[in-house]
This record gives sequence, C-alpha cells and structure tokens, in this order.
Amino acid sequence: MKIVTWNVNGLKAVLNRRFGSMRSLLQYLKADVVCIQETKLSKADMERFRELAICEGWDSYFSFCRTRGGYAGVATYCKTLTAYPVAAEDGMCGTLPLMSQKSTMGSSERICFPNDQIFWNRFSKEHLEQIDNQGRCIITDHANFVLLNVYGPAVTNEDNDRFAMKMALYEVLKHRVKVMLAQGRSVVLLGDLNIAPYMVDHCDWCSKASQPSAQAHFLKHRPDRDWFQRILTTGGGPLTDVFRRFHAGREKAYTVWNQKTGARTSNYGSRVDFILAAGPDRADPHSPAAGHGALHNSPAAVPGADADSPIADDGAAARRLAASAGTPADTQQATPFVDQFTASDLWSECMGSDHCPVWADLDVPMLHVPQGFLPPALSTGHTFAGKANTISSWLTHSMTAATTSSRGRKRPRREEEDTPPRVSLEELEQQDRTQQKPTPGRAVLNQPLAAADQQLTPGRSGLNQPLAAANQRITPGRAALEQPQAVAKPEAAGGKTAARHHRRAEQHDRHHGQSSMTDFLTIAPATQAGLSAANHGLLEAHSDGETLCRIARGIPALQMHTRQTDTTCNALGVRRMD
Repeated sequence: MKIVTWNVNGLKAVLNRRFGSMRSLLQYLKADVVCIQETKLSKADMERFRELAICEGWDSYFSFCRTRGGYAGVATYCKTLTAYPVAAEDGMCGTLPLMSQKSTMGSSERICFPNDQIFWNRFSKEHLEQIDNQGRCIITDHANFVLLNVYGPAVTNEDNDRFAMKMALYEVLKHRVKVMLAQGRSVVLLGDLNIAPYMVDHCDWCSKASQPSAQAHFLKHRPDRDWFQRILTTGGGPLTDVFRRFHAGREKAYTVWNQKTGARTSNYGSRVDFILAAGPDRADPHSPAAGHGALHNSPAAVPGADADSPIADDGAAARRLAASAGTPADTQQATPFVDQFTASDLWSECMGSDHCPVWADLDVPMLHVPQGFLPPALSTGHTFAGKANTISSWLTHSMTAATTSSRGRKRPRREEEDTPPRVSLEELEQQDRTQQKPTPGRAVLNQPLAAADQQLTPGRSGLNQPLAAANQRITPGRAALEQPQAVAKPEAAGGKTAARHHRRAEQHDRHHGQSSMTDFLTIAPATQAGLSAANHGLLEAHSDGETLCRIARGIPALQMHTRQTDTTCNALGVRRMD
C-alpha cells in the first residue's frame, strides 16, 4: 500500500495549473491513499461539482472550514479495492455532530475517542470548536491501522492569539494518538504540521546543528517545536518519523519553499510535511484505556449516548468490523508496525504547489471488502451522489465570494518561521503577469519611429537638400540639358577640332568614373510628366557608371544611364524621354 500526503495550497489551483481533473491527479500520484491539505474548498463547491467528490474507484472524505471561505480544509482519497476504510470521523475534538446515516459495513461512531473528563477540562469549549470548525483533520480507520490526516496552523509567534489554538490542537492530537495506541491500534499520523522539529529540517538552522548552544536558541519561544520533539521516538515519544527512518542523515531535505523568492530552485526551505507512525508496542503502559464510560461530561458529549452506545468503545467496534471483513485484528502483530514500512521519500520534483508530496510504502494485509458494501457515512459518495456538474466547468468560472481566499495581512519573514509566508497560486500568476515587460502603446511605439524618421527618412526639406546636390552632380536641369546642344554646334558648324576635344573629354570622364551629360537619358512616370523636379527627391545617387535604381513614387524625372534598356523602363512604369 502506498500512502501520499501533499499540501496542494488550493485544490482548484493545482488542478487548473497542472492536472486538469481530480482523476488525473490521482492517477499521477499512483497511491492507494492520498491525503490532501489546504483544499480551500467549501461544501457548496462540492455540491456543485460531482467529479471532485466522486471519482470512480475511489472513496473520498472531506473536512471543510465552516467559518471562512477558501481556507484550510483537508481531504482523504482511498482506493476502493486496496485501502477501503471501515470508519471515518470529521475533526478531532468531538464537537461536530455524527453523521446520521449508517452504512452496511462502515461505522458512524467516533474512532477510539477519549472520553475522560479530566483531559477535556483543560481546554475551553470555544477552542475545541474552533479547531474542528476550521477543517483541519479527517480520521479514517483502515482496520489494520488508523490514519489521521492533519493540517496544522501556520503560526509561530507566541503573542499571536492563534498560537494558543495551535498548541491546543497538538495536545488533543497527541492525546488521540495515545488513546488509540492504548486500545491496541496502529496509527499513521501525516500531513502538513507546519513545524520543523529539528535544526536539520530548516534552511536557516541546518548549518548550526553542530553548535551546542544552537539547540536552546532553536527552541526558544517555540513550544510547538518542543512538543514535536517530545512525541517522536528520538525524544522519548511513541511516533517514528518514517522518512528519517530511511534517510537519517540526509540534509537539505525540505518540503516547502518560499514561492515569491524562487527559493525552490536553490532548495532554501524547510521540512514541515511528515508521515509519522506507531504501533501498539509503543503504547504507554501507564496510560488508561480511555475507551470506556459515558461522555456526558465531555465537550464531545452526544445527547442520548450511554455506556452501551458504540460511541463508548468504538475501537472495539472497528476491530469487530475488520474481523467480519476477513482481516485479522492488529492488536497482536508479530512484526512491529513501523517495520512494515518498506520505503519512504520526498517527491521534490512534483510541481504544482509550494509544497512537495511525501510518500511511504506500507506492507499490510489487504482488507477484503464484501459484496454490497457501502462506505462510511462521512463518505462523499453518500452526500454528493447524483450531482451532474464536472470540474471542467468549475475551473472555467471564478469562485464565489464565499469561497474566495482571504489570506489577510502579509507578515514579514522571520527566522523562526517554519513555513514561509506566501500568496495563493492565483495571486502568484497575477504577479507574474504584471512583472512581464509591458507592451508599448501607440505613443511609445511612435517615439523610436520618430527618431528613425529623423535619421533615415528626411522630410520634404530634407529631401530637397540631396536633390539639389544630386542635381548639381548628375541631374541637369533645363539649362544643363541645353549644354550638349550648345557643345554640338561647333561640330555641326564644321568645328572638327572642337568636336575632337569634346570626345576626348568624355572618354577622360568615363575613365575616371565620371558621367557626362550625353551618357544619360531622361525618363519620367507617364502620369507625372511635366512636374517640376524641384518638388521631388531622388533616393539614390548615380555611382561608378552603374545603372540608377532609385525609384520613388512622385518623382517626375529621373536620369538613367544610356545602357538602361527599354524593358527596364517598361517594368518601372515609366516612359522614355529622349
């Protein structure tokens, strides 16, 4: 059996950003049990979109935040054929009402619930209700073990009002695990606990782990870290960090990074996501069974419950269900439960959230599900059956005001924080779009064009300047065109000597790259004939006896070399003027 835990930082965001559908996400993870934290969903979302609640071959269990939309929330997906639960419970403090619907195989009772009055009197009822109403825990009983999917509050400052609620949550969690072990159950506690228990698990402290005085400073003003160390076997507690069991000395093994600074690229983060496990062999021998007696003095009291109710000893009820399903009870296992884990690691290359998944392989007997079974009453298969909408339509619409995330005021990063402050993935995408280079408007685009016009495209006055120079060099006006006639008069009058000198001058000019007036013909666009050449400009000067190719619309007259053929003139749309 493969178990995966992943804080997705918004289930809608991770599906929309990468996977597209819940089925695709489950197929990608290739697990038997998938535990998700920070779904940021409400029950209204689930009622509108059936695919989130019901995936073929899977059974799902959700806990929603009842006081704030788009906040917290956990979900556990169990593959029907390999990890079917026999019981499920929402919350951990017993303040939420039990589901009224009974199933054929499952149970609507609480799972190994401690009903001792002395313990519950340590907390106010308001604190316990606050813990349960925020959707931070789903408990599922898989016969061979009990699984607790937990999302811990991300607060580290003792002066914060929420810190007292955080410590109350962890004390209740510790007591629930203690009672389960005392009743002979194996336990898997996993999720985002928002605590880095040791210096090696935090990027700011990893390099100081060898300093003797650093440990005291690491725990200063952080009772949550001290609590975490005490529940682990390394600190004398019952729970084993499954990842460290296989990778005891690995450094820079982190599960969350600051997405605003791109810290994942440099692997500058912390490890706050865990899979913890313990078997009944780790039970405290001095702990009372805490599974007997009425609950009428407890905050979890259920009206009408009595000592004969299944609520009074639901651990035994779950074991009876497991035995009836054909799986032996796990109270007396030959192999310690922790030793049944065969592998575990961090899935650092899995993208889509600021956290990465953590997985573990567990070798336990498969629960044989009888025909005609129904899932536990908490299953979404009961609550949301018959809903026709799909996740695709949900992803294309914005969430309602009741489910819009409200992250509150952003806090500055502090060294003692285990989880860096962050924004939602939707807000991050918006930041990426605003940080892109803006597309210039028409006014901005015109500025470089104006500069180019000044350098490359002269106006009429600018065109007239090269025109005047060109006219002086190679483009004769009317007076210049009459010069060949004037020069030809001595020859026509019999001046052979003058004509001979004129021909020698022309040969000298051609030899030295100069053009004489008789080497040119005058051509002009037929529609522009008769316009003054002073009103137009040439685009190119004649050079080295090559043919002029400078053609511009609106230029009435051009001088071309006599070697230019009539074909070229026709192609240019001009007529020859001899």
